[in-house]
Amino acid sequence: MVQEIWDRALVVGVRAGQLMNAPRFNRDKLARLQGQLTEAGFLAMGGMAGQSRVAAERAPEWHPADGEDGREHP
Repeated sequence: MVQEIWDRALVVGVRAGQLMNAPRFNRDKLARLQGQLTEAGFLAMGGMAGQSRVAAERAPEWHPADGEDGREHP
């Protein structure tokens, strides 16, 4: 059972990190991940997901042009 909890928390933690580094934060997913981590007893990881969620709430809305790097056009 402990291994199952660890395996799930590891996947959730990695996904939270990916969302945090993404150009667009998905606030709903971060909130869900925070809850799952906290329920699993990984309070520190849940706190990190919560910090990412707070940062996402402060971030401006993402626009599709924000992902362009200028190399798509000749």
